[in-house]
Amino acid sequence: MRLGLLTACLLLCGCFGLSLACAESTEYPDLVGIWTGVSSGYYEKVDLLFNETQGLPYTMNISEQQGRVFKGSLEASGEDFKANYTFSGIIDHDMTTIYLAEKGTGMDIGHIISPTEIEFICLGLEDSSTALINFIKKE
Repeated sequence: MRLGLLTACLLLCGCFGLSLACAESTEYPDLVGIWTGVSSGYYEKVDLLFNETQGLPYTMNISEQQGRVFKGSLEASGEDFKANYTFSGIIDHDMTTIYLAEKGTGMDIGHIISPTEIEFICLGLEDSSTALINFIKKE
């Protein structure tokens, strides 16, 4: 009986240690860097509707990341306008969904398609009807 109890304790300790080792080895997607692509959708500020072939150049610079949290700046430009703003974001526990808060513009919900591709859906603030798709690739 004593040997059985000792064996059970050792098994529990081993399983607990293994679960801690697994929890500590979580790898987060590395998002730091320059991401470029195009924006398509409707931009209310200039009353402009555009598709992927008419897409506006879009650059995202993720300057810092700590675990699942990151921050950076965005730039979108077109013939009649240019937008620059900062953002912060969080990678969801599924390690593929991204939530982005853009200063003064709204929020994006993104999906990591591959280590070098992300697609964001941008929804404007409550007083804006802006809705955009931003498909970007890491340089």
